[in-house]
Amino acid sequence: MVRNICPFRKFYKKLNHTQGTKKYREGIEEAIDDCAFQDGMVSSWDDKEKLEWANEGFASQSTKLELSADLRKSLEALRKVMTNISESESDKERRQYLKEKRIPEGRPEKDSQHVPFSKHPEIQSGSVDGGSPKISLFKKIRSGKVDPKDICIACRAENKVILSQHPVFEGGICDDCKERLKNYLFVLDADGSMIACAVCAHTGEVIVCDKRGCTRVYCEICLHELACENAISKFKAQNPWHCMVCRGYECETDGYLVPKENWWDNVTQLFEPHINHQEMDHAKKIERKDGIRVLSLFDGIGTGYYCLSQLGFNIIAYYALEIDSNAINVSKMNFADKIIQLGDVEKFTYDKIAGLVPFDLVIGGSPCNDLSAVNPARKGLYDAESTGRLFFEYYRVLTTVQSLSINPVFWFYENVASMPLPFRHIISRFLNCEPCLIDAKHFSAQRRPRFYWGNIPGLSSLVEFIPNSIPNLSSALMTNCKRTAAVDKLNTVTTQCNSLKTGNQHPVIMDGQLTNIWVTELEQVFGFPCHFTDVGNLLPQQRLGLLGKSWSVHVISNILSSLKHFFHTKPVVNGRH
Repeated sequence: MVRNICPFRKFYKKLNHTQGTKKYREGIEEAIDDCAFQDGMVSSWDDKEKLEWANEGFASQSTKLELSADLRKSLEALRKVMTNISESESDKERRQYLKEKRIPEGRPEKDSQHVPFSKHPEIQSGSVDGGSPKISLFKKIRSGKVDPKDICIACRAENKVILSQHPVFEGGICDDCKERLKNYLFVLDADGSMIACAVCAHTGEVIVCDKRGCTRVYCEICLHELACENAISKFKAQNPWHCMVCRGYECETDGYLVPKENWWDNVTQLFEPHINHQEMDHAKKIERKDGIRVLSLFDGIGTGYYCLSQLGFNIIAYYALEIDSNAINVSKMNFADKIIQLGDVEKFTYDKIAGLVPFDLVIGGSPCNDLSAVNPARKGLYDAESTGRLFFEYYRVLTTVQSLSINPVFWFYENVASMPLPFRHIISRFLNCEPCLIDAKHFSAQRRPRFYWGNIPGLSSLVEFIPNSIPNLSSALMTNCKRTAAVDKLNTVTTQCNSLKTGNQHPVIMDGQLTNIWVTELEQVFGFPCHFTDVGNLLPQQRLGLLGKSWSVHVISNILSSLKHFFHTKPVVNGRH
């Protein structure tokens, strides 16, 4: 599958002659309104004038729009910083390169971290500005002039110091490209595919792997440079097309895009945190306790309590900070008064904390919507109206608990793996440690990559102890109703119904037809028993929303199981102890 993106002018002509649905046209108008708002414009135009403005290239309309002096000054400063809004010299060079190679131009690069295209070896060699033709990297490797392990196969620069190897494909990778790859590996668009190339982590015209469950895409520049001649046309002719990682390497087409067998282990190592051995040694000296006292922030439906109880811990006290009434009702139905609700984390003051300490374990994962790179309207960590700022509430509560405690406090903080790199660096700086990457696909029937910061023993090495038998989707389905799985694993389940699909298809087969997964089955995918969220008159969409914001029981149980060395537990039989 190839993504084709056209200028709005061309799309506008097609739109005027197409009978679209009312909702579809309203969506186009809302998108144009957003563009006008982001450009600092306040307009009273009618719908026709808005379409004409977009057709003219979203140009500034200073004669038609009135901007305040302060707003105009702010916009001017913003435009100077975000130079990628206008076409830069590197953009022109990239366009010329694409024209020379006859590769269709794709989506413009929006990331300010993008390496200027003038530094691309193709540009430096002079092949675009009329100099001598550059020998393709494919031919250089085949002739023995370069070793792929000694160059960066992502940016193809031959003059960079290579200290690392590409995690997915044979070949080197420079530090700049390595950081970029880490930033985009888990950022998916609406159809569940990566928004950037799996080789270089840049956007553009891409070819998408059609295998169910695969999220990888490959830009045509990488395929032109590293795959065999005419590989692009051969890939496009295949329907469906499976990438070299999914189907295995084929020398006739794949050239020097050779996938590594242990690529997932390599990806995990990209995010391997530094282990604080001094803290670990201190933890080993803790006297084993009979019971555990827990503080859970953003507790949701009580996943932390459920995991601890399933592991056999003697939970002396479990305090939860949560404001979602539906989530609280689910907790009450399943655990009665065993979970003590404390309300809003922002109202959880120093005096209240001091009256409840000590705590042995502090856990939490603040809302991820404003931190996820998938959300184009994300507000980040510092916006006063952003849910991202709630991370600092977790940090405030954790550090307060630690300062009031005599013994070490175990803790972990969880959030999405698709967050932009600056957000991850900020969180790591405050928590004084790097996160480790854990994907629920190693323990359950769902792909759910998440970052975990913390001091739980064994947290960073959890993926080294993957169980031999990993549940697939079939194990969660109602077999009495003759429901079978169309895929092995679900993609990351969010609060939205479209996250339940793989690509554009439903994941379950019933009566010979593809259909959606039931909420009772989804509960088992997450590790809960059937009807765990079936409270009151909650609709399936509301129950999906609660599950989409919760943790994977399989992952959290594996993380917390190492605490058995520090707290006495009771044997568990059929979920009871």
